[in-house]
Amino acid sequence: MDSKGLVLGKRHVIVLSSWAEGEGANAELVRLVKSSHARVDIVSSVPNPVLQDFCRQVDGGFQQAQSDHEIAGALELIYLNLLPRYEVSYQPVSAEAQSLRVRLFGPSCWGETSIPIPPRPPGISACL
Repeated sequence: MDSKGLVLGKRHVIVLSSWAEGEGANAELVRLVKSSHARVDIVSSVPNPVLQDFCRQVDGGFQQAQSDHEIAGALELIYLNLLPRYEVSYQPVSAEAQSLRVRLFGPSCWGETSIPIPPRPPGISACL
């Protein structure tokens, strides 16, 4: 929280819908979603042009999934896209290095892992 009591960080709204909406979102809701920089993803079990149009207006995502299996798959993809991704590149100190230790630190978490480095094929130099 910041000094004004506001919760900091990105917002993500996931909506599951099982019926076709009758009315579109009013301009105020579209404005509020856009100004909050929140990401909106909607998974609908029926065709839903109103919610699809809302997602288009707020740069959100809309998916139609008809079975429980498709809904679970759509939700899994949405959640996977929420995870941060990093690309790590490095210059090995030794050409004979066999593993790389990666440590991550954040405000509320930390982690460490060791990644094996596969041997270089003959004829491939350490410096590219």
